[in-house]
Amino acid sequence: MSIEGPSEIAKPFRGFGDRVNTEAEAFAEAFDKYVSDLPTRNKFKAAKELVNEFKEIAEEAVAELKKHNEREVRAQLRREWGDHMQLSMSNSPSHSLGNSLATSTAARKGEQVKELRAMQEEVDTWELLSLILDIHYNPDKEELQRDKEDEVARMGPLHHYVPEHEVWERFLLEDDVAKERSLIKTWLEQTADHQESDLESILEELESKSGSRGGLSSKGWMHTREALKAARRGLGWFGPVLDEAPRIDRTDTSELLVASLDPDATARQLRTLEKPDQYFERAMWITCWEMLRRGMSWEEISAWFEQRNEGWRAVSIGKASSPADVLSNAAWRRMCYIASLSGCSNEYEAAVYGLLGGNAQAVQKIGRSVDDHLYAYYSAVLLRQFDSYLSTHRPDRFSQVLSKHTHIDEVANDPEYAQRQITNLILQLRQRPETKGDAARPLKIIQSYLLANEADSLIHTLGIAIADLDTREGTAGVENMIIRRFQNPEQTVDSPEADIALSPQSLRIAVHLCLILREMRPDPIDSDDLDFEENVVVAYIQRLREAGEIDIVPLYASRLQHARYIITLGKFLSDIRNPKDQGTMLRLLQEVYHLDVVSILEHHIQHIFDPSLRKGDEHERPLHIVEPSKEAFHPGQRITDSFLPDAMDGDDVAVIQGLNWFQILRGHWKPTFKALTLALQQCLVTGRFRCAQEIIAEYPYETVSTRKSYEVIGMSINMMEYSGSMPGDEEEALQWQLMRRQSATYYELEKLILAIESLQHPWRIEEKKYTSTPVKPAKTPPTVKNAFTGVKEAMGPILGGILLNPEDEAQAKTLRLIRTQYIPELLLGYNAALHSAGNLISRDFSLESMDLAVAIADDSTGFAEAFKWAGRLRELMQQFASTSRNMLVLKATGKAWKSKKDRVGKELGIWDIAGTGDGHEDGLGALEAA
Repeated sequence: MSIEGPSEIAKPFRGFGDRVNTEAEAFAEAFDKYVSDLPTRNKFKAAKELVNEFKEIAEEAVAELKKHNEREVRAQLRREWGDHMQLSMSNSPSHSLGNSLATSTAARKGEQVKELRAMQEEVDTWELLSLILDIHYNPDKEELQRDKEDEVARMGPLHHYVPEHEVWERFLLEDDVAKERSLIKTWLEQTADHQESDLESILEELESKSGSRGGLSSKGWMHTREALKAARRGLGWFGPVLDEAPRIDRTDTSELLVASLDPDATARQLRTLEKPDQYFERAMWITCWEMLRRGMSWEEISAWFEQRNEGWRAVSIGKASSPADVLSNAAWRRMCYIASLSGCSNEYEAAVYGLLGGNAQAVQKIGRSVDDHLYAYYSAVLLRQFDSYLSTHRPDRFSQVLSKHTHIDEVANDPEYAQRQITNLILQLRQRPETKGDAARPLKIIQSYLLANEADSLIHTLGIAIADLDTREGTAGVENMIIRRFQNPEQTVDSPEADIALSPQSLRIAVHLCLILREMRPDPIDSDDLDFEENVVVAYIQRLREAGEIDIVPLYASRLQHARYIITLGKFLSDIRNPKDQGTMLRLLQEVYHLDVVSILEHHIQHIFDPSLRKGDEHERPLHIVEPSKEAFHPGQRITDSFLPDAMDGDDVAVIQGLNWFQILRGHWKPTFKALTLALQQCLVTGRFRCAQEIIAEYPYETVSTRKSYEVIGMSINMMEYSGSMPGDEEEALQWQLMRRQSATYYELEKLILAIESLQHPWRIEEKKYTSTPVKPAKTPPTVKNAFTGVKEAMGPILGGILLNPEDEAQAKTLRLIRTQYIPELLLGYNAALHSAGNLISRDFSLESMDLAVAIADDSTGFAEAFKWAGRLRELMQQFASTSRNMLVLKATGKAWKSKKDRVGKELGIWDIAGTGDGHEDGLGALEAA
């Protein structure tokens, strides 16, 4: 479906690429099926399936991106990781997650990395939501509890010989908070490769900078070992005692080298290694950290170290690396904790021991991202929670001495306390210089709310952020689709959540999260909260409009409240101007989503009028039909040349196209004529007469009536001009009468416009052509006579009075204004035409000015009060006086006046003038002779 007028409010979507459009369509298809199946499905299971389907869509996008860019992406990720790590001998880590993309010279590759990373992060987000749904949204709590109790019973009671891994499993089974933390910790491990670089790329980067042909495969501190050997040979020193060791400086600096090669020599002796060995040592601990960060097992880590002749490192961490083995190793973990506090060669070694021993601070020192800090927190708190479990359930394996040196958090397993803790940490990460940039990214914001179990709060906050963003952008005059909380931009708050609305990807995720959670909500929310929540949906609809995804919009609009979708779709329909597309959209709204189409279309018409028909002031005299004239054959005024406007503007076109919706809509007689009537009223009141002309040309009463009447009563008739017999059935007869009343004003407005048109074309054109001809024909040309016949036919429906039966007070005020604006002008023009025709065609037409005077004097026509309201009674009297003088002139020719049958019974008075004549010789000629 094509569009011609996308909204200007959705500027951030102007970069909405084909791939993103494809994802929007895929999500809509999945969500549509979910909505259709909801009445017969378990809502929780349906939500889980939908989230998994969203995840699969994102995974397909990741696979597609990798297929075309994997080599470039991996190379770029390697470089980024190397920049982050600062692999020099400085121990100060780099903390900024996103700077490398900004400084990369390979802009194209950087964008590819960014795009792939964003899609992979979306996969991670859907995976996290799936976890959160399982943890917090499964409604069958009783069944979950029964399953837990059955599993605990199956495991049997704890005793001295229970295997370590079973104790850990039982701990996670019995403690819901611990289970949640363990699941999220695992999720953070799985996402580590997606946020920066995979382990393989990291190893390649480390080996490429090792300066050794063997890369990281070595025999330990080879360069330091060679320096010590040389010292022994040259200085004759062979003793192991540090005090006896000679001063051996590093090759490149004056720092002292270690005197022995045992693993803790650097910390114990406070000495250093040769530069290549120092790099090697740092690289080993970086690799160890990266493997632990990704959740690799002790077996995998050990195998990697064994391949590089560094098996002792695996032994040093092995006892505490697997949660299943920690039962008998609480003391070992405590040693790791202490080791992380001091005595480490670099911050990565401290981080490794801190991770194993539960020292979050040591881990946070090397954290480069929000996820690294979260991982440190979840790892540490989970170990403390397990210590607490051991001290309570297995005191025989958790000694009193160890209890004194182990931090036991008494409320670690309290859900509310746990939620407060993670919320506070997230808030801190938003403020820390090293993480605030990462924490403010849209997808990271969404993830943070999910981790804190505050998804509803996310949607509410985002809805408010959208409202404030809309206020600051000042777009209400154009769209007014977003419900605001403030009108003054200075009262708004610039929150990070607003960036979610500005990102097509994150907004798509947020809106589906919003709609899924709404279906699972047990109780309705406050109306104000619902308004802000629906701001998120409306914002997404606006973005879809900008992206040209028109077919998708009704699906999301159908999830709004009735009043909200009426407003939203009423404005959205302005984008669709092709009749075929309009028909397709109507079928979607009516047949697929069963929406209140009539109300939508009525609001749509109002929306069109707001910027177009209502933008002009009310005109006292929209048309200047008559102007002063001194020519003898005019009554002091003549019809103005070309008084009708020539061209329409863009707003006029929008009105014409907007009214077509009602022509496509089957039946609905009253709404159709209500819209047409409203359009004509607004056009005439604001002086947009050309638009009014085009409306009746595109939608003439007869055409609309014959088509709509067939759809309503099964007969194609012109309801206002039907002269046949009325239906015999009383109910049908009443329906016919009602249909006449409902369409009468449009019919009369159409007749008013046609009458005004007739005065210019063809009458004024033919009149001017004839009177301006130097040599006039003996007889008045048929074109002039036919032109005046057209005027009389057009005026016929007017002279009995029009626009006198409003439906309500508001319409009464409007119709009074239209009568004031147009009726005096029209009747003055008509009298001028009668006067002229009496001279140019036949003096009989001059007598019809008396008929016009009678009609004006008749209270039932309302003409006199229209002249009074317009303040133009003096003009009318002056015209009639001029016509009287004209008749006296004609009488002076001395020709007998021919009697007409239709004058029987009329008191001619001064109008009963003797004399006969016809055409130029007896009319215009007499005036010229006088």
